Amino acid sequence: MAADTEAVFPRLCDFDRFEGMIRNAGGTVERTDPAGAPAAGSRWAGDVTFGGRVWRFEGTVDRMEPPRGYVTRGLSSGVQIVIKVTCATLASGRSRVTVSVELSPKTLAARVLLKPISMGQASIEERFDRRVGAFLREVEQDIGAV
Repeated sequence: MAADTEAVFPRLCDFDRFEGMIRNAGGTVERTDPAGAPAAGSRWAGDVTFGGRVWRFEGTVDRMEPPRGYVTRGLSSGVQIVIKVTCATLASGRSRVTVSVELSPKTLAARVLLKPISMGQASIEERFDRRVGAFLREVEQDIGAV
């Protein structure tokens, strides 16, 4: 990405923007802790539709380390979701952004829910990569417009 981490990181943790993206996709989300800048301990709850099913979720920022990254942890229908976002400085004012999502079943029912996802993993990863790439291009354009 053609910007340094100091410029990129605030856009990577723009949780108001993420809330808007969830709402635009037909989901609901609300912050469940006192407002303010997102930090370790910030919490959200809501629901999203995925695979023809409504998934209720709760999420928390586990770790916030500006401008290097953050980790969020959530739970939905017995599935633990860990999202890690890292931002590394490269030479000449560039950054490398890495986003990973880990899904772990915590119940037998969650294992059954995740089975179809694991069978279509390549397709889901491809869609995820495209969406993250599009988001990062938007971030890069936003920084260039400033």
